[in-house]
Amino acid sequence: MKIIKQISKFILAASCVAIFSCASTKVEDVEQTQGQETAGEKDSTSSEKSDTADGQPPVVEENDSEKKSNYKAFLEKVDGLKMEVTEVPKETTKLKAFLTPYAVKISKNPNGIPLSDLKICVKYPASRNIQTGEITYATETIQIDATSETEGTIDFMPPVPQISINGSVTFSPYFDKTSHDFGKISEEAEKHSATAEYKVRTNLKSAGGVVSILDLDKDGKPQKSGNLKSSSTLLMRIYGAGFRNVGNDDFAKEIAEGDETKLYNSALARYKNASFTFLICGVYKYDTDAVSENPSDINLIGEVTCFNIKAQSEEERVLFKSSQKATGKNLNAAIEELSKKLADDVIYGM
Repeated sequence: MKIIKQISKFILAASCVAIFSCASTKVEDVEQTQGQETAGEKDSTSSEKSDTADGQPPVVEENDSEKKSNYKAFLEKVDGLKMEVTEVPKETTKLKAFLTPYAVKISKNPNGIPLSDLKICVKYPASRNIQTGEITYATETIQIDATSETEGTIDFMPPVPQISINGSVTFSPYFDKTSHDFGKISEEAEKHSATAEYKVRTNLKSAGGVVSILDLDKDGKPQKSGNLKSSSTLLMRIYGAGFRNVGNDDFAKEIAEGDETKLYNSALARYKNASFTFLICGVYKYDTDAVSENPSDINLIGEVTCFNIKAQSEEERVLFKSSQKATGKNLNAAIEELSKKLADDVIYGM
């Protein structure tokens, strides 16, 4: 096996950040649980209602004017509200804290509702589904430090990141997610929001690993001319990102068979006494469905999986998965572009 004693980066594509309301001082906020109340809200709500004869709280229905007042009241609160992220911390490494907090400057119109009556909801990446790449976000509610009725600031120091990611953090005006017209209020909150980058690199740059890419021809069959071009190009991209103790190896047969368990066991047997931690493997293939303005362009798809060779359980075997597309004027250009994208995914995803 040809080993190169330096390596590159790691990222996984992150996700778009939608605007969600906060419902407590600090709470995990997953999209599927968007409509739930926090325990604190439930307690305060129930304490304000008297029980019926059967011990159950009465059902209180709001009329149309009351329903509309929720949205109207929110519009008054955010009238002229502006937020600007003035300080963004430098990217950090997975499991290491950011060195400085985010700082946000806030201002609004002097319409009689003081800025001190507003809270800001902060939404940031918290975890990732390895198989789907879906990001789960956490939210935190912060009281504005108002210097006057129309100006103020907030500082936000994220918790120590548990994942590597190239994502974003969103600041938006807080509203109760149980409010009527939730959709309309959420859209209005987004208009007054501000975003900033949230970048966390992998902590495995010095862990050591192997890259193995199988090239497929236009018919989807393994290339007979060898698979060094794509594999070595991706390796050099990773190497250039600061990885160490990384090299190429050939797992073409196992990759072609498509059996992840067999591939993993083969790697374990081959590197039983090695110090390597990860194996990046996958395929580069032609994108037969792509349509380019230039008929001579080459369109490729790259699909890679990163395995943890040191995994203690089956659930820990896969570190991340990624898929990217790229176009080039020729095959070499397409491979270069595809390798650049996948290397970035490795840096911010593994």
